[in-house]
Amino acid sequence: VSSFARWSKWGVAGIAGYILYDTDSREWSVRHTWTTALQQYALYGFLRVAGHRQLQQLIADAERGEEVQRGLLSELLLRHQGTLYGRQQGLQGIATLEVFRRSHPVTCHGHYAPYIDLIREGKENVLSPGRPHMLAMTSGTSGSPKLVPHTKEVSKTFFQRGVMTAFGVLEEGFPGSVSELQRSMKLTFRAAQRELDCGLRVGSNSASPDSPGFQQMLFAYASPKGAYDLSNEADALYAHALFALKDRNLGIIEANFAPLVCMMLDSARENRRNLVQDLRNGHIWDRRVPEDVPQPELRQVRSILSHLLFLKAPLELEQLEFNFGVWGTGAMDEALIGPDPRRAEEALQDGVYHVEMNRPASRNSLNSLFWPECRNVFEYLASESDCRVVILSARGKSFCAGLDLTDPLNQPPSAQDAARRGLKFIDHVKIMQDGISAVELCLKPVIAVVHGACVGAGVDLITAVDIRICADDAYFCVKEAAVGLAADVGTLARLPKIVGNDSAVRELCLTARNFDSKEAHRLGLVSAVLPSLEEAMVQAKHIAGLIAANSPVAVVGTKKNLNYARDHTVHDSLDYVRTWNASMIQTDDIGEGFSASMKKTKPVFSKL
Repeated sequence: VSSFARWSKWGVAGIAGYILYDTDSREWSVRHTWTTALQQYALYGFLRVAGHRQLQQLIADAERGEEVQRGLLSELLLRHQGTLYGRQQGLQGIATLEVFRRSHPVTCHGHYAPYIDLIREGKENVLSPGRPHMLAMTSGTSGSPKLVPHTKEVSKTFFQRGVMTAFGVLEEGFPGSVSELQRSMKLTFRAAQRELDCGLRVGSNSASPDSPGFQQMLFAYASPKGAYDLSNEADALYAHALFALKDRNLGIIEANFAPLVCMMLDSARENRRNLVQDLRNGHIWDRRVPEDVPQPELRQVRSILSHLLFLKAPLELEQLEFNFGVWGTGAMDEALIGPDPRRAEEALQDGVYHVEMNRPASRNSLNSLFWPECRNVFEYLASESDCRVVILSARGKSFCAGLDLTDPLNQPPSAQDAARRGLKFIDHVKIMQDGISAVELCLKPVIAVVHGACVGAGVDLITAVDIRICADDAYFCVKEAAVGLAADVGTLARLPKIVGNDSAVRELCLTARNFDSKEAHRLGLVSAVLPSLEEAMVQAKHIAGLIAANSPVAVVGTKKNLNYARDHTVHDSLDYVRTWNASMIQTDDIGEGFSASMKKTKPVFSKL
């Protein structure tokens, strides 16, 4: 017995140790503590296992659909025979689908209206055994809202056959999406409910911030309770977007209705400057005071949210980081991200923005979401007056492993007719090309910091930037020839002009062989090789700081004219720069530069 007890203790200790190790090795959201991380670890672990079982059950049921549906009908008929509706409709004598079809009419909600009225009066055993949990109001998307009895059995079925199955689908379709300890952006509002004289609740049955179950789930959500206390929908969406931006490891965007996700994304896009300003200052609603929120509530909620936003961290933060990924590991997994106060020591200089690819689990391979996202991000940075230079890097062990071939939307379009298939393919590739070209067309200089693998589409991407720096462990490969196609997203058009050695470029592209950082430096693909990624980032920040200190008008003009000269003759380029400077030389930056030079001080140039 004592030996068994001793081994049991060692077993428990071993399991606990593994759980702590496994929890620590996963990707955490910013506001997680060990307590909340372990809570999410336990919950999501259960949902992954249960979700897999429910998904397998659903697939098995679908394979024998008619048999399962007949069994379900028999079960429901038996359960409701003793209700008022069952007695009046003669459900006691119905046992098969065929008899049910002959005996029971096809109905609409109006057929049940008299029974709903009886339930509102407090009657039991009307449409379902016992008393319903509440009378739930439908959303009204296909007509006027209707009242429907909502029972605990319905809630149980929804959780088991709906929520759990959804987790199973997520884990199977997007491996790792519910394995990390990433909080979700949960979009929901207080459910409008009232209580009848009989004590029955009437209203929306959506998950409400007021419910005890929701309060217990706050550990899994990016937004704190204060964001859910806001009664104004627009301000609540703004607060949710703010905390989603703050969480660099945001997971899933979750909402009861898809339009709500679109509303939040539209709100984030429209208020992007205000969101960045609030993140920078640590004060929520710097942009305005909500007109319909009472001042005492505003002061309290604003204080809570601002405290959680920065947790008393220094305000010298990275100005902005857009995080590429799958909004499946993620939702806004994949696109917007705010600064993390824990990294305040890595503050970038004024005007230096940081774009970071964030699909480390797939080695930052480029999925179908990347192309429009990349274009949107760099078009935004091109128009952002605060931005003067951009650093592009990636998280994880590799810069980019190339195209994500597991994403079906990355595959060429299908069509029976070869010509139509070809036309669709042209549009398909154009989207990809435009995503990469947006980096080159961005008016602000872009510095790429490469480490680990930079393969295929990764080479396409770095050939579109202005300056390339890499860590010693970086290696490169124009992989396309080895997988059956010619590189069509930018490498073949840009690499020859970067390297300037036609023979070397043709060798690399035709052999599809790897070449290391030293060879890349020798060829001129990168301007510097540093011992590690950290040192490469330091060098990139130094270069970015030097660029950002110059006149933004001159920097934009220099990049614009360098790109033009690369693609045109010397004569055409001289004409172009002459015309360009005819207007640009009138800038106040020239006077500021000369004045600072005479005074031996640093010039202070205005924003673009």
